[in-house]
Amino acid sequence: MAYLLETAARSIETSTELREFIAQGDRGLAVDFATGRIKATNKTFEEDSVFAITVRCDKLTSIRQYASSALPISALRIGTMLRNMLQTCFSF
Repeated sequence: MAYLLETAARSIETSTELREFIAQGDRGLAVDFATGRIKATNKTFEEDSVFAITVRCDKLTSIRQYASSALPISALRIGTMLRNMLQTCFSF
């Protein structure tokens, strides 16, 4: 998994924008918008995602991201092996 994340970091340029943050008690939701470019194909993508965050005793105890990975994956188009590996790791 570490290798996959390192490879992605070298292969993809991204920028994000926090659009909204909602908090109540020890839970929060962050609405994020990301744009990016796959270096190998020069294809771009846009993606909305939501982060569900839990903080207890001033410590981050849980964070989950909900996003569609279909757009970044379709922008990759750099080989069946990589797409299959990503699909296996992230179950989509």
